[in-house]
Amino acid sequence: MSIARTKIFCCAAALALLWGCETPPPETVAKPSVETDMPVGNFFRTAATRSQDIFDYRSAAKYYQNLYNRDADDMQALLGLVRNLRYVGSAGQSLALLEEAMPRHPDVFALRAEFAKALVASGLAEEAVDVLTGLLEEVPDDWELLSALGIAYDLNNDPGQAERAYLAALEVTPENTSVLNNLALSLALSGKIDEGIAILEETTAGRFSTPHIRQNLALMYAMKGDIQSARRLAEQDLPKDVVENNIVYYERLYARTVGGQAVGVVEVSRLEEPAEAVIEPVAPAPAAEPRDETALAAVAGAAETTRMDPLSTLPIEGIKIQLGVFMTLDRAAARLSEMRDRNVDLLSGLRFVIDVVEGIDAPVGYMVLAGPLASQQLAADLCTKLHSRKKVCRLVLP
Repeated sequence: MSIARTKIFCCAAALALLWGCETPPPETVAKPSVETDMPVGNFFRTAATRSQDIFDYRSAAKYYQNLYNRDADDMQALLGLVRNLRYVGSAGQSLALLEEAMPRHPDVFALRAEFAKALVASGLAEEAVDVLTGLLEEVPDDWELLSALGIAYDLNNDPGQAERAYLAALEVTPENTSVLNNLALSLALSGKIDEGIAILEETTAGRFSTPHIRQNLALMYAMKGDIQSARRLAEQDLPKDVVENNIVYYERLYARTVGGQAVGVVEVSRLEEPAEAVIEPVAPAPAAEPRDETALAAVAGAAETTRMDPLSTLPIEGIKIQLGVFMTLDRAAARLSEMRDRNVDLLSGLRFVIDVVEGIDAPVGYMVLAGPLASQQLAADLCTKLHSRKKVCRLVLP
């Protein structure tokens, strides 16, 4: 496993700690609509809040989705839904909802902030840096955005900029354990393991010590080769059988460590059996779920027939591009038709498909994909040209 992928995992762990307990600023949340203030809506709202308070993010997402389905203008429900989807590792679904909602609410800062966090959680580092930099020009002392910017820089293999972002966040909130944790991980992954260990040692010695931070510290000791210290920390929070299992992984981890930088990593921060972590794909496509052939056939019929390959119900293999995510199938089909008509010079010869973005209980969006492209460079060049025309385009690797 590469160092870059190691960074992706550890930054994803940092995201879970950074945003696991946040609440939106009061001034950014619109009041619930009259419809969702009815008894049923109040039940879902209360249940969602209680679920989030006990870290049951999956249940919270379901309740918020019920609220959002009842009223798509309920800003509190939308923010709660995209936030909790991100908490359970479904950042792609958060992006789908946000890309649909943001044009309707361009002035809601909280939506743009959630969009930036979802980009980071999806591993879209370069795009996240651009969005976060713009947001910080408006609110320069937002520690959450500064820490998110640090994670984005880490994902982009820029540890110097990452450290500066974390230190800026600590100027705003000096004893914030989330930021200290992220800074420590960043230092360790850039080869400064002793500095990272020193930060987390001081943090775990204080009153803000948590199992998550202690297990991250154990991971750093394992990277250094101090298995005994890693064991000592693991035993504070984990059952004996899990500790022994982790020690085996720690030893393997150290065996794969070169020059103080890990080339493999195991997931211990969730306090469960270690396993190599994989970041959620940019554009998740549920292969095991049966496709709605009737609906997709209707889209194919609605799309104008041209000399380009027609809209297909078959998945596109290999490298492809995403041309947007839309709340309804009709909107996806209409935007696809418009994109093809106005960009024939760029999109000619590609095959198109509208894929379902699955939600907790129902689809949350429809994603337009085009491809296949012969190489990643060709796909990136095509996106650059589409961006110059103010079109959405995102590279999707197989």
